[in-house]
Amino acid sequence: MKAFFILPDGFTFISALSTCAHLGDLKTGKWIHLHQIGNWLCFGVIVGTALTEIYAKYGDIDSAFRIFIKTTKRDVCVNVYMYQKKRSKM
Repeated sequence: MKAFFILPDGFTFISALSTCAHLGDLKTGKWIHLHQIGNWLCFGVIVGTALTEIYAKYGDIDSAFRIFIKTTKRDVCVNVYMYQKKRSKM
């Protein structure tokens, strides 16, 4: 995309993060989060949910919780997902 000067949007990041989560590639997911998205809050709750999913799925609950707290507009899906992850750790 960069070669064609096309800027990625929220949908691009959601797809990439979901793929990383399904493949178990936390390293690439973190790279996307830290180096590509930057200020992910501008993309909204859906990107926040995708970030929460990848971190929580692979055991980085602290990072998942920090992203969850920073998400300005929460929805029921995120709340249920965090509750299920917390219960599975007990």
